[in-house]
Amino acid sequence: MTGKFTICLCLTVFCAVLFTTAGSGSAATRDNMLFRNQKFQLPKTPPPTPAPPAAATFTAPQYEVVDLQAELFEDGTLLYIVGKIQNSAQRSTRGYVVIYFQDSGSGLIGTVETDVNKSQPFQHGQAGVFEVAVNISGENGVSNISVEYVEKK
Repeated sequence: MTGKFTICLCLTVFCAVLFTTAGSGSAATRDNMLFRNQKFQLPKTPPPTPAPPAAATFTAPQYEVVDLQAELFEDGTLLYIVGKIQNSAQRSTRGYVVIYFQDSGSGLIGTVETDVNKSQPFQHGQAGVFEVAVNISGENGVSNISVEYVEKK
């Protein structure tokens, strides 16, 4: 705001000097009067146009873990996990699962990966099967497992 005021003040002083130095009734006086009556403003930058709000999108899960079962054998060292991945995508898929072993506080203890449907593609509406046996003798405190499907491209 200070800079704009200073520029306007300088232009007013400049116009007044030109007006008073020109002779009365001359063409220079008329020109100076026209110059004096013009408004001088700094060019205004229009405010930026706000971006339109992003459309809210919702996508349903394309792959769902179903029929998950985990069985701990009697000696407590071998955990057998079996489950299915339901394909709700509009295309065939193939991939693998990452199985996360967690303690009671949801802390990560370990992971294991295994192929789904023996690495063969499965179609929309079908389910691919996975199974794995894991030695958890060194993994004390496993109280929860979670499964994530990873699609191979």
